[in-house]
Amino acid sequence: MPPRPFARALPALAAAAILIPRGAVAGEFLQTQLTLYFGDDNVLAGAEDGSPDVGLTNAYPELFFDGLNARKNIAVTETNLVAYKKLPGFVKNSFTEAALALNVEFYRDPDDGKPAIRIEDNGSYLRPVWYFSEADMEKGKGGRNFAITAFPFDSDRFRLGYTYDLSWGGKRMFTKNTDPVPGVSLQLDLGPFRAFAGFKTALGLRSDVNMPDTQYGVLAGVRGQFGGQDPAKVGVAVDAGFGWFDRGRFEDPSFDDTTIYAWGTCAQVSVFRGGDIGTSVDFRLFREDPAQAQSWLYPVKYSKGVHFWFGSEFNLLRQTLIDVDHANSTTWQSAIAADANLKLRVDKMRVNLDVVYRDAAFLLFNTPSLYPFHSFGEDSKTSSQLYFAVNVDYFVEKAHWTPGVIFGVMLPASYLGPSYEEGGIPSLVIIRGENDLDILPSERQDPFTVLSVKTTHKVELSPMMAIMGEVSWTTDYNRSKIVAGGEDPSGAVRVLDETVANALGLNLLLQARF
Repeated sequence: MPPRPFARALPALAAAAILIPRGAVAGEFLQTQLTLYFGDDNVLAGAEDGSPDVGLTNAYPELFFDGLNARKNIAVTETNLVAYKKLPGFVKNSFTEAALALNVEFYRDPDDGKPAIRIEDNGSYLRPVWYFSEADMEKGKGGRNFAITAFPFDSDRFRLGYTYDLSWGGKRMFTKNTDPVPGVSLQLDLGPFRAFAGFKTALGLRSDVNMPDTQYGVLAGVRGQFGGQDPAKVGVAVDAGFGWFDRGRFEDPSFDDTTIYAWGTCAQVSVFRGGDIGTSVDFRLFREDPAQAQSWLYPVKYSKGVHFWFGSEFNLLRQTLIDVDHANSTTWQSAIAADANLKLRVDKMRVNLDVVYRDAAFLLFNTPSLYPFHSFGEDSKTSSQLYFAVNVDYFVEKAHWTPGVIFGVMLPASYLGPSYEEGGIPSLVIIRGENDLDILPSERQDPFTVLSVKTTHKVELSPMMAIMGEVSWTTDYNRSKIVAGGEDPSGAVRVLDETVANALGLNLLLQARF
Protein backbone atom coordinates (compact mmCIF):
# COMPACT_ATOMS: atom_id res chain seq x y z
CA MET A 1 0.00 0.00 0.00
CA PRO A 2 1.46 3.41 -0.88
CA PRO A 3 2.29 5.84 1.94
CA ARG A 4 -0.46 8.15 3.10
CA PRO A 5 0.16 11.56 4.63
CA PHE A 6 -1.26 12.19 8.11
CA ALA A 7 -4.10 14.36 6.81
CA ARG A 8 -5.46 11.58 4.60
CA ALA A 9 -4.91 8.73 7.05
CA LEU A 10 -6.39 10.29 10.21
CA PRO A 11 -10.04 9.98 9.06
CA ALA A 12 -9.47 6.28 8.41
CA LEU A 13 -7.81 5.91 11.81
CA ALA A 14 -10.71 7.67 13.51
CA ALA A 15 -13.20 5.42 11.74
CA ALA A 16 -11.27 2.34 12.85
CA ALA A 17 -11.27 3.56 16.45
CA ILE A 18 -15.08 3.68 16.40
CA LEU A 19 -15.04 -0.09 15.89
CA ILE A 20 -13.46 -0.65 19.30
CA PRO A 21 -16.19 -1.63 21.77
CA ARG A 22 -16.84 0.63 24.72
CA GLY A 23 -15.22 -0.54 27.91
CA ALA A 24 -12.53 -2.49 26.05
CA VAL A 25 -9.50 -3.20 28.17
CA ALA A 26 -6.09 -2.19 26.80
CA GLY A 27 -4.27 -5.26 25.53
CA GLU A 28 -7.51 -7.04 24.56
CA PHE A 29 -8.77 -4.84 21.73
CA LEU A 30 -5.94 -2.31 21.44
CA GLN A 31 -2.44 -3.69 21.11
CA THR A 32 0.00 -0.82 20.79
CA GLN A 33 3.74 -0.41 20.50
CA LEU A 34 5.34 3.06 20.57
CA THR A 35 9.04 3.36 19.80
CA LEU A 36 11.47 6.27 19.85
CA TYR A 37 14.69 5.36 18.06
CA PHE A 38 17.94 7.32 18.28
CA GLY A 39 20.99 5.91 16.56
CA ASP A 40 23.35 5.41 13.65
CA ASP A 41 23.94 2.23 11.66
CA ASN A 42 27.62 3.13 11.21
CA VAL A 43 29.32 5.96 13.10
CA LEU A 44 32.48 5.32 11.06
CA ALA A 45 30.76 6.44 7.83
CA GLY A 46 28.95 9.61 6.80
CA ALA A 47 26.29 10.88 4.44
CA GLU A 48 28.65 10.57 1.47
CA ASP A 49 28.73 6.82 2.19
CA GLY A 50 24.96 6.50 2.42
CA SER A 51 24.97 6.53 6.24
CA PRO A 52 23.33 9.60 7.83
CA ASP A 53 24.82 10.84 11.10
CA VAL A 54 23.27 9.78 14.40
CA GLY A 55 19.74 11.12 14.81
CA LEU A 56 16.10 10.52 15.67
CA THR A 57 14.92 10.08 12.06
CA ASN A 58 17.16 7.21 10.96
CA ALA A 59 15.79 3.74 10.22
CA TYR A 60 16.59 1.00 12.72
CA PRO A 61 19.35 -1.19 11.19
CA GLU A 62 18.65 -4.91 11.35
CA LEU A 63 21.62 -7.28 11.26
CA PHE A 64 21.36 -10.52 9.31
CA PHE A 65 20.39 -12.56 12.40
CA ASP A 66 17.70 -10.13 13.62
CA GLY A 67 13.98 -10.79 13.19
CA LEU A 68 14.24 -14.38 11.98
CA ASN A 69 10.80 -15.28 13.36
CA ALA A 70 8.96 -11.97 12.98
CA ARG A 71 7.42 -9.98 10.12
CA LYS A 72 8.66 -6.57 11.34
CA ASN A 73 11.68 -5.25 13.22
CA ILE A 74 11.57 -4.29 16.90
CA ALA A 75 11.65 -0.52 16.32
CA VAL A 76 8.20 -0.25 14.76
CA THR A 77 5.48 2.11 16.07
CA GLU A 78 2.08 0.59 15.47
CA THR A 79 -1.36 -0.20 16.85
CA ASN A 80 -3.43 -3.30 16.21
CA LEU A 81 -7.10 -2.32 16.39
CA VAL A 82 -9.13 -5.47 17.01
CA ALA A 83 -12.91 -5.69 17.29
CA TYR A 84 -13.50 -9.22 18.57
CA LYS A 85 -16.70 -11.13 19.37
CA LYS A 86 -17.34 -14.70 20.51
CA LEU A 87 -20.83 -16.21 21.00
CA PRO A 88 -22.27 -19.73 21.47
CA GLY A 89 -23.67 -21.33 18.31
CA PHE A 90 -27.24 -22.50 17.79
CA VAL A 91 -25.94 -26.03 17.21
CA LYS A 92 -25.08 -27.83 20.44
CA ASN A 93 -21.39 -27.78 21.44
CA SER A 94 -20.42 -25.04 19.00
CA PHE A 95 -19.37 -21.41 19.09
CA THR A 96 -18.61 -18.66 16.61
CA GLU A 97 -15.93 -15.99 16.78
CA ALA A 98 -14.89 -13.14 14.52
CA ALA A 99 -12.31 -10.39 14.59
CA LEU A 100 -11.78 -7.28 12.53
CA ALA A 101 -8.03 -6.70 12.86
CA LEU A 102 -6.44 -3.53 11.50
CA ASN A 103 -2.76 -2.68 11.74
CA VAL A 104 -1.88 1.02 11.84
CA GLU A 105 1.83 1.69 11.44
CA PHE A 106 3.49 5.08 11.82
CA TYR A 107 6.74 5.40 9.89
CA ARG A 108 8.91 7.69 7.81
CA ASP A 109 8.88 7.48 4.04
CA PRO A 110 12.31 6.11 3.05
CA ASP A 111 12.37 8.34 -0.05
CA ASP A 112 11.82 11.75 1.54
CA GLY A 113 11.87 11.10 5.30
CA LYS A 114 8.39 12.55 5.81
CA PRO A 115 6.07 10.96 8.40
CA ALA A 116 3.36 8.69 6.99
CA ILE A 117 0.78 6.14 8.10
CA ARG A 118 0.16 2.70 6.66
CA ILE A 119 -3.19 1.06 7.40
CA GLU A 120 -3.74 -2.58 6.45
CA ASP A 121 -5.77 -5.61 7.36
CA ASN A 122 -3.94 -7.83 9.85
CA GLY A 123 -5.73 -11.13 9.49
CA SER A 124 -9.42 -10.33 10.04
CA TYR A 125 -11.33 -13.60 10.22
CA LEU A 126 -14.63 -15.40 10.78
CA ARG A 127 -14.47 -18.75 12.57
CA PRO A 128 -17.25 -21.21 13.47
CA VAL A 129 -16.17 -24.17 15.64
CA TRP A 130 -18.05 -27.44 16.27
CA TYR A 131 -16.90 -29.70 19.13
CA PHE A 132 -17.43 -33.45 19.04
CA SER A 133 -18.99 -33.57 22.53
CA GLU A 134 -19.83 -31.47 25.55
CA ALA A 135 -16.72 -32.78 27.30
CA ASP A 136 -14.56 -31.64 24.39
CA MET A 137 -16.11 -28.17 24.51
CA GLU A 138 -15.56 -27.86 28.27
CA LYS A 139 -11.96 -28.91 27.74
CA GLY A 140 -11.44 -26.00 25.32
CA LYS A 141 -7.91 -26.09 23.98
CA GLY A 142 -7.14 -29.70 23.17
CA GLY A 143 -10.78 -30.67 22.80
CA ARG A 144 -11.68 -32.46 19.57
CA ASN A 145 -13.33 -30.13 17.07
CA PHE A 146 -13.82 -29.10 13.46
CA ALA A 147 -13.43 -25.43 12.50
CA ILE A 148 -13.57 -23.17 9.47
CA THR A 149 -11.40 -20.06 9.42
CA ALA A 150 -12.28 -17.59 6.69
CA PHE A 151 -10.05 -14.61 5.91
CA PRO A 152 -12.36 -12.28 3.94
CA PHE A 153 -9.66 -9.74 3.11
CA ASP A 154 -6.09 -10.90 3.75
CA SER A 155 -4.95 -14.47 4.46
CA ASP A 156 -1.23 -13.70 4.78
CA ARG A 157 -1.21 -15.28 8.27
CA PHE A 158 -2.27 -18.54 6.61
CA ARG A 159 1.09 -19.82 5.34
CA LEU A 160 3.30 -22.88 5.15
CA GLY A 161 6.66 -23.23 6.86
CA TYR A 162 7.32 -22.76 10.55
CA THR A 163 10.01 -20.08 11.01
CA TYR A 164 8.63 -16.80 9.65
CA ASP A 165 11.60 -15.90 7.41
CA LEU A 166 11.44 -19.38 5.89
CA SER A 167 7.65 -19.42 5.50
CA TRP A 168 5.92 -19.26 2.12
CA GLY A 169 2.47 -19.29 0.58
CA GLY A 170 1.52 -15.69 1.45
CA LYS A 171 0.30 -13.01 -0.92
CA ARG A 172 3.71 -12.70 -2.58
CA MET A 173 3.36 -16.29 -3.78
CA PHE A 174 1.29 -14.88 -6.63
CA THR A 175 3.70 -13.27 -9.07
CA LYS A 176 4.19 -9.51 -8.60
CA ASN A 177 1.18 -9.38 -6.28
CA THR A 178 1.25 -6.99 -3.30
CA ASP A 179 -2.51 -6.75 -2.72
CA PRO A 180 -4.37 -8.59 0.06
CA VAL A 181 -5.42 -12.14 -0.80
CA PRO A 182 -8.53 -13.71 0.83
CA GLY A 183 -8.55 -17.36 1.83
CA VAL A 184 -10.31 -20.16 3.70
CA SER A 185 -8.89 -22.90 5.94
CA LEU A 186 -10.61 -26.04 7.30
CA GLN A 187 -9.13 -27.50 10.50
CA LEU A 188 -9.66 -30.84 12.21
CA ASP A 189 -8.35 -31.02 15.78
CA LEU A 190 -8.29 -34.45 17.43
CA GLY A 191 -6.11 -33.41 20.37
CA PRO A 192 -2.69 -34.91 19.70
CA PHE A 193 -3.40 -34.94 15.95
CA ARG A 194 -4.40 -31.94 13.82
CA ALA A 195 -4.90 -31.42 10.11
CA PHE A 196 -5.82 -28.49 7.92
CA ALA A 197 -6.56 -27.81 4.27
CA GLY A 198 -7.49 -24.58 2.56
CA PHE A 199 -7.16 -22.37 -0.44
CA LYS A 200 -6.70 -18.73 -1.40
CA THR A 201 -7.23 -16.80 -4.63
CA ALA A 202 -5.71 -13.66 -6.11
CA LEU A 203 -6.65 -11.51 -9.09
CA GLY A 204 -3.80 -11.08 -11.56
CA LEU A 205 -3.37 -9.63 -15.01
CA ARG A 206 -3.39 -12.12 -17.90
CA SER A 207 -0.69 -10.69 -20.15
CA ASP A 208 -1.91 -12.56 -23.24
CA VAL A 209 -5.38 -10.92 -23.17
CA ASN A 210 -4.51 -7.91 -20.96
CA MET A 211 -7.45 -8.73 -18.67
CA PRO A 212 -7.62 -9.79 -14.99
CA ASP A 213 -7.94 -13.48 -14.17
CA THR A 214 -8.11 -15.60 -11.00
CA GLN A 215 -5.03 -17.34 -9.62
CA TYR A 216 -5.30 -20.18 -7.10
CA GLY A 217 -3.32 -21.60 -4.22
CA VAL A 218 -3.99 -24.75 -2.16
CA LEU A 219 -2.37 -25.39 1.23
CA ALA A 220 -2.59 -28.41 3.54
CA GLY A 221 -0.79 -29.76 6.55
CA VAL A 222 -0.79 -32.17 9.50
CA ARG A 223 0.62 -32.13 13.01
CA GLY A 224 1.12 -34.86 15.56
CA GLN A 225 2.07 -34.04 19.14
CA PHE A 226 3.23 -36.61 21.64
CA GLY A 227 3.34 -35.44 25.25
CA GLY A 228 4.08 -31.89 26.35
CA GLN A 229 0.59 -31.14 27.65
CA ASP A 230 2.15 -31.10 31.11
CA PRO A 231 4.74 -28.24 31.08
CA ALA A 232 6.94 -30.28 33.42
CA LYS A 233 7.32 -33.06 30.84
CA VAL A 234 9.02 -33.25 27.48
CA GLY A 235 6.87 -33.14 24.34
CA VAL A 236 7.62 -33.99 20.71
CA ALA A 237 5.76 -32.56 17.70
CA VAL A 238 5.99 -33.52 14.02
CA ASP A 239 4.58 -31.17 11.34
CA ALA A 240 4.32 -31.54 7.58
CA GLY A 241 2.72 -29.41 4.86
CA PHE A 242 2.16 -29.18 1.12
CA GLY A 243 1.15 -26.33 -1.18
CA TRP A 244 0.36 -25.86 -4.87
CA PHE A 245 -0.04 -22.50 -6.64
CA ASP A 246 -1.06 -21.07 -9.98
CA ARG A 247 1.24 -18.01 -9.96
CA GLY A 248 -0.12 -16.36 -13.11
CA ARG A 249 1.27 -16.05 -16.64
CA PHE A 250 4.73 -15.23 -17.96
CA GLU A 251 5.21 -11.65 -19.14
CA ASP A 252 7.51 -12.63 -22.01
CA PRO A 253 5.43 -12.43 -25.25
CA SER A 254 6.81 -15.81 -26.32
CA PHE A 255 5.37 -17.45 -23.20
CA ASP A 256 2.40 -15.23 -22.31
CA ASP A 257 -0.02 -18.14 -22.81
CA THR A 258 1.95 -20.33 -20.36
CA THR A 259 1.06 -20.56 -16.66
CA ILE A 260 3.70 -20.34 -13.93
CA TYR A 261 3.11 -23.19 -11.49
CA ALA A 262 4.73 -23.71 -8.10
CA TRP A 263 4.51 -26.38 -5.47
CA GLY A 264 6.30 -27.03 -2.24
CA THR A 265 6.52 -29.21 0.82
CA CYS A 266 7.74 -28.55 4.35
CA ALA A 267 8.36 -30.54 7.52
CA GLN A 268 9.46 -29.83 11.07
CA VAL A 269 10.35 -31.90 14.10
CA SER A 270 10.39 -30.14 17.48
CA VAL A 271 11.11 -31.15 21.06
CA PHE A 272 10.02 -28.93 23.95
CA ARG A 273 9.54 -28.67 27.69
CA GLY A 274 7.65 -25.94 29.50
CA GLY A 275 5.34 -25.15 26.60
CA ASP A 276 5.66 -25.15 22.81
CA ILE A 277 7.19 -21.69 22.20
CA GLY A 278 8.35 -22.17 18.64
CA THR A 279 5.43 -20.54 16.81
CA SER A 280 5.80 -17.01 15.40
CA VAL A 281 3.17 -14.54 16.65
CA ASP A 282 2.68 -13.51 13.02
CA PHE A 283 0.97 -16.86 12.34
CA ARG A 284 -1.56 -16.49 15.18
CA LEU A 285 -5.08 -15.13 15.17
CA PHE A 286 -6.09 -12.14 17.30
CA ARG A 287 -8.36 -13.06 20.21
CA GLU A 288 -9.66 -11.55 23.42
CA ASP A 289 -8.86 -14.82 25.18
CA PRO A 290 -5.94 -14.05 27.59
CA ALA A 291 -4.53 -17.52 26.92
CA GLN A 292 -4.03 -16.49 23.29
CA ALA A 293 -2.41 -13.09 24.08
CA GLN A 294 0.44 -12.13 21.80
CA SER A 295 3.62 -12.83 23.76
CA TRP A 296 5.55 -9.89 22.30
CA LEU A 297 3.26 -7.42 24.09
CA TYR A 298 4.44 -8.31 27.57
CA PRO A 299 7.73 -8.76 29.46
CA VAL A 300 9.14 -12.28 29.64
CA LYS A 301 7.76 -14.26 32.58
CA TYR A 302 10.72 -16.04 34.15
CA SER A 303 10.33 -19.12 36.32
CA LYS A 304 12.70 -21.56 37.95
CA GLY A 305 13.77 -24.66 36.13
CA VAL A 306 14.78 -25.61 32.62
CA HIS A 307 12.49 -24.72 29.71
CA PHE A 308 13.46 -25.37 26.13
CA TRP A 309 12.24 -25.68 22.57
CA PHE A 310 14.30 -27.21 19.79
CA GLY A 311 13.06 -27.49 16.24
CA SER A 312 14.44 -28.22 12.81
CA GLU A 313 12.57 -27.64 9.57
CA PHE A 314 13.07 -28.30 5.86
CA ASN A 315 11.38 -26.62 2.89
CA LEU A 316 11.52 -27.70 -0.75
CA LEU A 317 9.87 -25.49 -3.37
CA ARG A 318 9.73 -25.83 -7.17
CA GLN A 319 8.42 -23.46 -9.84
CA THR A 320 8.30 -23.29 -13.63
CA LEU A 321 10.60 -20.72 -15.24
CA ILE A 322 11.81 -19.95 -18.76
CA ASP A 323 14.74 -22.24 -19.51
CA VAL A 324 17.75 -20.09 -20.41
CA ASP A 325 19.62 -23.13 -21.76
CA HIS A 326 16.92 -24.37 -24.15
CA ALA A 327 15.06 -21.99 -26.44
CA ASN A 328 11.26 -21.83 -26.35
CA SER A 329 10.90 -24.10 -23.33
CA THR A 330 10.32 -23.94 -19.60
CA THR A 331 11.92 -25.87 -16.76
CA TRP A 332 11.35 -26.60 -13.08
CA GLN A 333 13.75 -24.82 -10.72
CA SER A 334 14.09 -26.07 -7.14
CA ALA A 335 14.56 -23.93 -4.02
CA ILE A 336 15.61 -25.19 -0.59
CA ALA A 337 15.59 -23.69 2.90
CA ALA A 338 16.23 -25.30 6.27
CA ASP A 339 17.08 -24.32 9.81
CA ALA A 340 17.67 -25.58 13.34
CA ASN A 341 16.66 -23.45 16.32
CA LEU A 342 17.17 -23.80 20.05
CA LYS A 343 15.42 -21.65 22.66
CA LEU A 344 16.66 -22.46 26.16
CA ARG A 345 15.73 -20.79 29.45
CA VAL A 346 17.41 -21.80 32.70
CA ASP A 347 15.96 -19.76 35.55
CA LYS A 348 16.71 -16.17 34.45
CA MET A 349 19.21 -16.95 31.69
CA ARG A 350 18.15 -17.38 28.06
CA VAL A 351 20.13 -18.91 25.20
CA ASN A 352 18.92 -18.82 21.58
CA LEU A 353 20.80 -20.58 18.81
CA ASP A 354 19.94 -20.42 15.10
CA VAL A 355 21.47 -22.20 12.12
CA VAL A 356 19.83 -21.12 8.86
CA TYR A 357 20.31 -22.32 5.27
CA ARG A 358 18.66 -20.71 2.22
CA ASP A 359 19.82 -21.26 -1.32
CA ALA A 360 19.80 -18.47 -3.92
CA ALA A 361 16.65 -19.78 -5.60
CA PHE A 362 14.74 -19.67 -2.29
CA LEU A 363 15.83 -16.10 -1.48
CA LEU A 364 14.62 -15.01 -4.94
CA PHE A 365 11.59 -17.28 -5.19
CA ASN A 366 9.01 -14.49 -5.19
CA THR A 367 10.85 -12.28 -7.70
CA PRO A 368 10.90 -14.90 -9.33
CA SER A 369 14.61 -15.76 -9.84
CA LEU A 370 17.50 -13.31 -10.37
CA TYR A 371 16.63 -12.44 -13.94
CA PRO A 372 12.83 -12.44 -13.44
CA PHE A 373 10.96 -15.44 -14.82
CA HIS A 374 14.20 -17.10 -16.05
CA SER A 375 16.03 -20.08 -14.55
CA PHE A 376 19.66 -20.15 -13.52
CA GLY A 377 21.74 -21.40 -16.44
CA GLU A 378 23.73 -24.62 -16.43
CA ASP A 379 26.93 -22.59 -16.89
CA SER A 380 26.19 -20.29 -13.94
CA LYS A 381 27.42 -20.86 -10.41
CA THR A 382 25.38 -20.21 -7.28
CA SER A 383 26.24 -20.48 -3.60
CA SER A 384 23.78 -20.66 -0.70
CA GLN A 385 23.32 -18.49 2.36
CA LEU A 386 24.38 -20.20 5.56
CA TYR A 387 24.59 -18.53 8.92
CA PHE A 388 24.99 -19.32 12.59
CA ALA A 389 23.94 -17.03 15.44
CA VAL A 390 23.89 -17.41 19.22
CA ASN A 391 22.21 -15.04 21.66
CA VAL A 392 22.70 -15.13 25.44
CA ASP A 393 21.07 -12.81 27.99
CA TYR A 394 20.39 -12.76 31.74
CA PHE A 395 17.64 -11.03 33.70
CA VAL A 396 18.80 -9.19 36.84
CA GLU A 397 15.47 -9.06 38.66
CA LYS A 398 16.21 -6.41 41.30
CA ALA A 399 17.49 -3.94 38.69
CA HIS A 400 14.95 -4.96 36.01
CA TRP A 401 17.99 -5.14 33.74
CA THR A 402 18.69 -7.67 30.98
CA PRO A 403 22.21 -7.54 29.49
CA GLY A 404 22.90 -9.73 26.48
CA VAL A 405 25.23 -10.47 23.61
CA ILE A 406 24.61 -11.85 20.11
CA PHE A 407 27.26 -13.26 17.79
CA GLY A 408 26.76 -14.39 14.21
CA VAL A 409 28.75 -15.51 11.19
CA MET A 410 27.31 -15.77 7.68
CA LEU A 411 28.38 -16.95 4.25
CA PRO A 412 26.11 -15.00 1.85
CA ALA A 413 24.33 -16.45 -1.14
CA SER A 414 25.77 -15.48 -4.52
CA TYR A 415 25.40 -15.88 -8.27
CA LEU A 416 28.22 -15.99 -10.82
CA GLY A 417 27.02 -15.94 -14.41
CA PRO A 418 28.85 -17.25 -17.46
CA SER A 419 30.99 -14.99 -19.65
CA TYR A 420 30.02 -14.99 -23.31
CA GLU A 421 32.84 -12.69 -24.41
CA GLU A 422 36.31 -14.01 -25.10
CA GLY A 423 38.53 -13.11 -22.18
CA GLY A 424 35.59 -11.60 -20.27
CA ILE A 425 35.25 -12.10 -16.51
CA PRO A 426 31.73 -12.31 -15.05
CA SER A 427 30.81 -10.32 -11.95
CA LEU A 428 29.74 -11.94 -8.70
CA VAL A 429 26.27 -10.95 -7.45
CA ILE A 430 25.73 -11.09 -3.68
CA ILE A 431 22.14 -12.09 -2.86
CA ARG A 432 20.91 -10.90 0.54
CA GLY A 433 17.23 -11.16 -0.33
CA GLU A 434 14.59 -9.88 -2.72
CA ASN A 435 15.73 -6.57 -4.22
CA ASP A 436 18.77 -6.60 -1.95
CA LEU A 437 21.74 -7.31 -4.19
CA ASP A 438 25.36 -6.22 -4.46
CA ILE A 439 27.75 -6.64 -7.39
CA LEU A 440 31.41 -7.21 -6.54
CA PRO A 441 34.41 -6.31 -8.70
CA SER A 442 35.06 -8.85 -11.44
CA GLU A 443 38.31 -10.07 -9.86
CA ARG A 444 36.34 -11.38 -6.85
CA GLN A 445 34.81 -14.78 -7.60
CA ASP A 446 33.64 -15.83 -4.11
CA PRO A 447 31.70 -13.99 -1.39
CA PHE A 448 33.35 -12.73 1.79
CA THR A 449 32.35 -14.17 5.16
CA VAL A 450 30.29 -11.75 7.27
CA LEU A 451 30.87 -11.39 11.02
CA SER A 452 28.57 -9.52 13.43
CA VAL A 453 28.44 -9.05 17.18
CA LYS A 454 25.95 -7.00 19.17
CA THR A 455 25.66 -6.24 22.87
CA THR A 456 22.27 -5.27 24.27
CA HIS A 457 21.16 -3.72 27.55
CA LYS A 458 17.46 -3.60 28.33
CA VAL A 459 16.13 -1.82 31.43
CA GLU A 460 12.44 -2.18 32.25
CA LEU A 461 11.03 1.10 33.58
CA SER A 462 7.58 -0.39 34.26
CA PRO A 463 5.54 -3.41 33.12
CA MET A 464 4.76 -1.48 29.92
CA MET A 465 7.91 0.54 29.18
CA ALA A 466 11.58 -0.22 28.65
CA ILE A 467 14.73 1.43 27.37
CA MET A 468 17.28 -0.51 25.34
CA GLY A 469 20.81 0.32 24.26
CA GLU A 470 22.72 -1.60 21.58
CA VAL A 471 26.29 -1.49 20.30
CA SER A 472 27.12 -3.57 17.23
CA TRP A 473 30.13 -4.31 15.05
CA THR A 474 29.86 -5.85 11.59
CA THR A 475 32.57 -6.77 9.11
CA ASP A 476 31.15 -7.24 5.61
CA TYR A 477 33.28 -6.67 2.50
CA ASN A 478 30.48 -7.76 0.15
CA ARG A 479 29.78 -4.17 -0.89
CA SER A 480 31.10 -2.15 -3.81
CA LYS A 481 30.96 1.28 -5.41
CA ILE A 482 31.74 2.88 -8.77
CA VAL A 483 34.73 5.23 -8.91
CA ALA A 484 36.38 7.17 -11.71
CA GLY A 485 39.39 5.66 -13.47
CA GLY A 486 40.40 2.28 -14.80
CA GLU A 487 40.56 0.91 -18.34
CA ASP A 488 36.82 0.73 -18.88
CA PRO A 489 35.71 2.91 -21.84
CA SER A 490 33.18 4.63 -19.55
CA GLY A 491 36.02 5.92 -17.39
CA ALA A 492 34.61 4.19 -14.29
CA VAL A 493 35.53 1.06 -12.38
CA ARG A 494 33.82 -0.99 -9.66
CA VAL A 495 35.83 -1.43 -6.44
CA LEU A 496 35.16 -2.81 -2.97
CA ASP A 497 33.61 -0.21 -0.69
CA GLU A 498 35.98 -0.56 2.26
CA THR A 499 34.60 2.60 3.89
CA VAL A 500 31.44 0.74 4.96
CA ALA A 501 32.99 -2.74 5.22
CA ASN A 502 33.46 -2.26 8.96
CA ALA A 503 30.42 -0.79 10.68
CA LEU A 504 30.08 0.36 14.28
CA GLY A 505 26.40 0.80 15.13
CA LEU A 506 24.90 2.61 18.11
CA ASN A 507 21.18 2.26 18.89
CA LEU A 508 19.00 3.59 21.70
CA LEU A 509 15.30 2.71 21.89
CA LEU A 510 12.59 3.87 24.28
CA GLN A 511 9.59 1.62 23.87
CA ALA A 512 6.15 1.19 25.40
CA ARG A 513 3.86 -1.79 24.82
CA PHE A 514 0.29 -1.91 26.05
